[in-house]
Amino acid sequence: DCTNITPTLASSLLFGHRKGAFTGADRDREGLIKQADGGMIFLDEVGDLPSETQKALLRVLQHKTFRPLGAKEEIPCEFRVVSATNRDLQDDIEKGKFRQDLFFRLATFRIHLPTLRERKSDVKILALHYIKEICGNMHIELKSASDEF
Repeated sequence: DCTNITPTLASSLLFGHRKGAFTGADRDREGLIKQADGGMIFLDEVGDLPSETQKALLRVLQHKTFRPLGAKEEIPCEFRVVSATNRDLQDDIEKGKFRQDLFFRLATFRIHLPTLRERKSDVKILALHYIKEICGNMHIELKSASDEF
């Protein structure tokens, strides 16, 4: 979840760090990028990434290498990125809040998911699904919902 991540915390979280890289770094820590090597990473609310972190992420996507905080050498990595946001990134690009080059790297395949407000017929289907799941988890008789609900 990229919401409310400071640039320093984001770098450590994504790229990891070496022991002694900063106060409190009492051991080496593998970042999410290294953990995703050979697989996939999901960046939720990618539109909230700080600009410094956007730049660092773009570099990783372009060069397929990264450097943990406090490390001397680049580490190769190969992974896929799935990202989500509720923001209008085109608008954020125009306002200078999101990097256009990072957007084009992330937006190679986009899925627009309309809000439930735009898919009112799905509300009852979802409600019934969760009612069934909750009743099953609580081992109680299956409940239903009226159309008015």
